[in-house]
Amino acid sequence: MGVCLFLSLFAVPKDALAAGEAMVKAPDLPGNMTVSPPSARMKVLDRSVYDVIDTPDLQAAYTSGAASIDDVRVFHFTGGCVKPWMCDGPRTTLCNTMRDRWWEIRAEFAASRGIKPPPRCKAGGKYEALPLAGPLTGRD
Repeated sequence: MGVCLFLSLFAVPKDALAAGEAMVKAPDLPGNMTVSPPSARMKVLDRSVYDVIDTPDLQAAYTSGAASIDDVRVFHFTGGCVKPWMCDGPRTTLCNTMRDRWWEIRAEFAASRGIKPPPRCKAGGKYEALPLAGPLTGRD
């Protein structure tokens, strides 16, 4: 399972809106999704799975069972969930789970390179980068 960081943009279906079709923006969580104009060529994605940012409304969806942390595919380490290499303390269940996934993926990557990964965070909250030598190849 990959953790992906990216800048997301909300695409506005300009032609459909210009033609008078309505778009009703919602939080894009289970049971409350944006309704796009009928002719729009856009897919509204569930924010509890894709483009996930740890927010109170998302926490409520996980707590109520309307969404599952196990379904997260794209997560942003931002806001209340800082980057794993910042080596901070415990956060929300979502943040802790995604941070654990990041460290697991890092360890898998190190193993694929024949490298023994350093510990998650050293004493005093210090991060140690992987000792990579040379450029990455096309097999990456």
